[in-house]
Amino acid sequence: MLELKNLIIDELIRLDQFSSHNVNDYLQELKQKKNSRDIIEDGSLVLLDCNGKQAMYFMTASHSAHMLSIHEKVVMLVTPFSALGMQLIGKTVKDHFKIQHREYQIIDIF
Repeated sequence: MLELKNLIIDELIRLDQFSSHNVNDYLQELKQKKNSRDIIEDGSLVLLDCNGKQAMYFMTASHSAHMLSIHEKVVMLVTPFSALGMQLIGKTVKDHFKIQHREYQIIDIF
């Protein structure tokens, strides 16, 4: 999963979707961090289950795309300011939450 996370960060940088050079520095720092975390924060790659369907999400502070396809894996991009992002920040594996009648469970955090 660390490889996938690094590919996501590289793709976001390549697409130049960030308005600030400081964000690129921040993303490079994320690549250096440990690949496993206990709490969801900026830069977390999260596997969620929503009503029996699993999907990968990458928490990023700034982006213009909604998803990336890397090596046939689709990763949804989510900001901490979105409804989903606000629910994810600070959560841990096995936490549950609801958004508009949809039940979510955090399966894993990378």
